[in-house]
Amino acid sequence: MRSRLRREKQTGQNRRVGYAHHATDRQRMQKHNEDRALWSSTQWQQKSAASDVRAGDAAAAFLKRHQRQFAKNAALADAWNQLIPAGMKPYCRLDEYRGGVLTVQARPGAYMHQLQLMQHELVAALQRECPRTPITKLRICPMKKENEE
Repeated sequence: MRSRLRREKQTGQNRRVGYAHHATDRQRMQKHNEDRALWSSTQWQQKSAASDVRAGDAAAAFLKRHQRQFAKNAALADAWNQLIPAGMKPYCRLDEYRGGVLTVQARPGAYMHQLQLMQHELVAALQRECPRTPITKLRICPMKKENEE
């Protein structure tokens, strides 16, 4: 093998037998792997088949499916607005209800402290006002910047 390589170098032929073939295979394999990675990373973006559903019909179906949850949330919001003192309403907002925990945003400082003092009374009153929405805990967090007025 050494003598053959020496002869090729002396004759100016710097190629091994089949070397070019392996390089193109490697390039082809690399291209295939890149294509495969691109396809797998964009597969979630595949468009579903177009349907002939009108937007109004889709919205009506959505509202009908979630009507019960909307009614519970509206009752909870109404009860909250009745229970919170008028002076605190601008500084306290309902954030989310999940798994029996009602999260409320409050401006840090006196308003947040006042809500913490009222926490047990508010939970008991909300349980009385909204029996279909089981509230086990009131979580109070600082008001987010985008919600401050």
